[in-house]
Amino acid sequence: MRIVHEDTIRGIRCSLFEFQGKYTIKLEVDKMEQIFKFRDGAFEDHLVLIAYIQSDLFKEHVRLFQEMSAQRNELVKFAESSSDSTLDEII
Repeated sequence: MRIVHEDTIRGIRCSLFEFQGKYTIKLEVDKMEQIFKFRDGAFEDHLVLIAYIQSDLFKEHVRLFQEMSAQRNELVKFAESSSDSTLDEII
């Protein structure tokens, strides 16, 4: 698998991989990631995918990451508030 394109767009790290005509897009923000896989022959070349991640349609992915981040933060707050255990003090 080789990296065909890397870019940071609207705070999202985008990596485009190619292997034997199959493409994978990996989107990363903070500690979250989303991966899209496309089968062999789905695209003539990687330029279509690069144009997509640079288009205004990509704004929806920004919104989804913001939503996922808010949900993750809620989970962390819940876990912290419901924790009854304490750690032993280490000298």
